[in-house]
Amino acid sequence: MRIAAADIRIGTGPGAALPALTVGFAAGDPAVVPVEGTQRATVTALALAGRMRLDHGTVFVDGRADADLLRRTIAVVDAPTVSDPADDVATRQVVREELVLAGHKGDRATITRSIAAAHAEEWTDAPFGALPPASRTRLLANIAVSRAGVRGVVLTLPDRHGGDPRDLLRLIHDLSDRGFAVLALTSAATLAALEGLESK
Repeated sequence: MRIAAADIRIGTGPGAALPALTVGFAAGDPAVVPVEGTQRATVTALALAGRMRLDHGTVFVDGRADADLLRRTIAVVDAPTVSDPADDVATRQVVREELVLAGHKGDRATITRSIAAAHAEEWTDAPFGALPPASRTRLLANIAVSRAGVRGVVLTLPDRHGGDPRDLLRLIHDLSDRGFAVLALTSAATLAALEGLESK
């Protein structure tokens, strides 16, 4: 699956909710886009997933303009104020809720497997906000892409939680290698760090 956004915009001028953006990403061909500010990152993620009305431009999925298909196939991960879990809730409870939203059982065994897959066993009963950034993003992304029909994922400012860019780069490539179209929205500084790592 390939997602291609052609000059999409919401609003105008320096205060635009989504300044003009052209980007493409596909399975095996992930992309990273710099976005400053949590609100703008959330709007960008939702627009690329077919969940916001655009003022200009089109988001194509495999060459077609189909917002319904985008909504069914693109998962938005950890978007501020939209899909970010509460930091003061136990990790076990967050995972249960995310699994149910993804259409899975929220039983103890499934919760345990999901947490172990993100190497987060130590934080099972800790507040979700205590999770290391790499484990947090991997855990949420793994559950998101397990939802039936999901073929792509937008990681929404994962670097706002801190962490090592190398961990983010590994996750991007892991998801891409599993056949998902991956887009990461990050700060410009994180993008520069990721580009530096890719060039080595």
